[in-house]
Amino acid sequence: MISVKVFIFLLYCSQIPNGEVDLLPANFVLNNLLSMVALHLNLGRDSFECDSCDSSDAPINRCATCCQFLCEVCTAAHKRGRGTKNHHLMSLEEAKEEGPIGVVRPSFCKEHEGEMHKLFCETCDEAACRDCTIIKHRDHKCIFIKDYFAKEKDIITKILSETKTKASTLQDAVNGVSEMKRNVRRHAEQTVQNVTNFFNDLTSSLNNRFEELINEVEEMKKAKLTSLDVQQGELEMALGIVQSSVKFTEKAFKHGSEVEILNLRKQISSRLQELNVAIWQLGPCADDAVKFEAANQLKQDIETLGVITNVVTHASASVVTMGHGSEGVMYNTLCGQLVEFTIVAKERNGQKRTEGGDLFTACCDNCNDVKMLDVTDCGDGTYTFSYTPEHEGHYKLLVKLMGHDVVGSPFSWLVEKWRLLSISGKSEGDTID
Repeated sequence: MISVKVFIFLLYCSQIPNGEVDLLPANFVLNNLLSMVALHLNLGRDSFECDSCDSSDAPINRCATCCQFLCEVCTAAHKRGRGTKNHHLMSLEEAKEEGPIGVVRPSFCKEHEGEMHKLFCETCDEAACRDCTIIKHRDHKCIFIKDYFAKEKDIITKILSETKTKASTLQDAVNGVSEMKRNVRRHAEQTVQNVTNFFNDLTSSLNNRFEELINEVEEMKKAKLTSLDVQQGELEMALGIVQSSVKFTEKAFKHGSEVEILNLRKQISSRLQELNVAIWQLGPCADDAVKFEAANQLKQDIETLGVITNVVTHASASVVTMGHGSEGVMYNTLCGQLVEFTIVAKERNGQKRTEGGDLFTACCDNCNDVKMLDVTDCGDGTYTFSYTPEHEGHYKLLVKLMGHDVVGSPFSWLVEKWRLLSISGKSEGDTID
């Protein structure tokens, strides 16, 4: 049978144990998979041999009791043996139908020939046979492997569940970076178009400056995309490591025996816990802000005309106030009363803009009709508009920047009728329209 040593230290260890490759644990998952392949393809003696003798003869049966593949001679001996004649033998075809469990091999003690590992010594943290418990592990705390495996499997399963969550978080981060890259490209393309439209209206003397600004856009885009590419690569690498560790652990449970898993449980648990506490930069390391800004200047200033900047107004940071109230707070008003609103444009970091030029839109919905409102650019980062409700009821105000809602939009407020005290015999609370 092919025996393969896996370089588990690439995933779980920083160095080879004591500098000797032979001390590395066997990759039971890969070995069992190779056994399954050999079983299904009916490979020759170099790949698939009898487990009971040294004849190198190909097996024809499998003992489900001993978990061994047997050649023709050993099969006959197995049937005649006093201690094995009642064992359950199955054909190779039946073993194939068993799946991965059909090729799992028992773990035998290296110190006591023929003795299987059936107990686990918690004191020494290793599997043991019955003879070991009398000599090497005498007076140690030993329990049956099945009982100990059930407890350890639950522990590793809980850690694995957390690791899977980590993989999902990393995938979301990769998706976020990809989305930001698309936004950078889209905004850069929009900015290039704005620059193009602006300079098409100027004379040929602006062409040199025009080329310089386009290059700045491309350089800024390149710098942002380069940073995002690096971050995405790191996140994808981290995601690959997490997914690889998850798959390895799941395959270990599927293809490994209890002893094999227990022998690797510390490395598996340690690696999964390392991944669970690892910290990655999940948010995009660069934003998608690219904007062209320019003002009317004299011809002698053309050489320095325009600038490419990543400082732009963000709807998600901009706020609206009603009258002289608090940001984002709507108050009840009266029918026929003029209500003034102010938009304060802000950058992504919450810094107030000091220049105008943004395309804010506002509309009011009183459940009967929607009215678009005129927004005035004050040129200092603030924008004003007003509205006079004519009927009582609930009103809704929508304020957007380039199709995106500002903070709190849509807003709702209540419009009531005037209610005055009676001064000519009418009871208190009568309504005067």
